[in-house]
Formats: sequence, C-alpha cells, structure tokens
Amino acid sequence: MAASYRWKPFPGSPHHWAVEQARGVEPGTTLRVLDVGAATGYIGLAIRDARPAFLAGVEPDAEARAALRYDRVHESLDAVPEGERFGLALLLDVIEHVQRPRELLEQTAACLEPGGVLLVSVPNVAHWSVRFALLLGRFEYAASGTLDRTHVFFFTRRSFLRTLREAGLEVESESFAVAPAELALPWLVRVPGWGLFRHVRRAAAWLWPGLCAYQLLARCRKR
Repeated sequence: MAASYRWKPFPGSPHHWAVEQARGVEPGTTLRVLDVGAATGYIGLAIRDARPAFLAGVEPDAEARAALRYDRVHESLDAVPEGERFGLALLLDVIEHVQRPRELLEQTAACLEPGGVLLVSVPNVAHWSVRFALLLGRFEYAASGTLDRTHVFFFTRRSFLRTLREAGLEVESESFAVAPAELALPWLVRVPGWGLFRHVRRAAAWLWPGLCAYQLLARCRKR
C-alpha cells in the first residue's frame, strides 16, 4: 500500500474499526501484530497506543518501509521468518491491489497462531456513488477511492465473502464503513448536527450494505 494513503481515525472508518477489534484480541497480553501493506504504519501505532503490541510490517514500497516505526519491517511476506506466528494480521485496503488476492489471504492467514484473527477491508464497488456514475455513463479512475487506478480487483459484498471463503477463512463478523467525508471537508465536524448525520450514514451502511457501505470489513479466522 502506498505511503500516501491517509489515516482515518473517526468512527465509521476501517481504521477505527481495526483498532477497536485489536483491543479485544488476546487481552492482557502483548499482541503480536502483522500489518500487511503497512504504508506509513498509522494503524499499527494506533493499536500500540491502545494496548501492548509487537508490530511487524510488510511494505513493498521502499520509501514507506524506511519510515515505518515498527519493531520489525519486511519487504514481502516471503521475508517473514518461517514459523513466526501472530495473534492478529491486517489486510486493510490491500487485496484489491494484487493479482492474486486469494493467495495473499492464504499466505497471510498461514502466519497466524492457532485462534489468530485476520482483519480484512476492501472498497465496495457497488456503492451508490459508483452506481449513480454508471447511470450517467461514467466509470472514471481516480488517484484514490473506490476507483483508485491502482486497483486490480473490484469487490461487491458477495464476491468479497466468496473470496474469503475460498481462501479457507471463516468470517466471524462483518462491519461496514462510510465514505470519509471528514477528510475532504474537515469543517464538517464543526457543523451542528454532523454527529447525528454520521450516525444516520452508518445506520444506512448497516441496513443496506450493498448500496450504502463505502468499504466492506470482515473479521476472520482460519477454518
């Protein structure tokens, strides 16, 4: 994952979800975390702020890798020492960037200790914004977002869950993220009633995830 990807700490984002999930994995221990596609490491550092954690990162981009403040950093999953195991692995907005997402899921899951947790997130190509653009005859790639020009695969909720199952994973729970409006328009957080509107957006994503979820999130274990 490129280092330019931005930290999204607000409720309703995959980053906030991942940190909250990490709090409950192996409580009372120093959690061993493998962050695949670590970018600048904002996720791992937030997890370590929330609880004791050992952080190992996998990041192919040399510039981002050099800046990572993790306990250990690798260029690829193949460089992770054989036999090393983790209680939590992260694949956040990563598998849509690779040619073989199922293989990456399998390889990451193989690094988990028995009972370990894998958190995965992907953009939802069936989000209403993409559907509306298609009605207008538009399918335009962009520098970021659902139609990021570096995306190789596009996932709906159904195809995402199918890919996880085919990789030998059991989905323990799902969650659904909303579009990061606060990044594009930071002043929104000061608007009266924005907090309530945020709750409405999140409720819509849960009620109609295929249409209203901007990103699809899954907590998995190996079958």
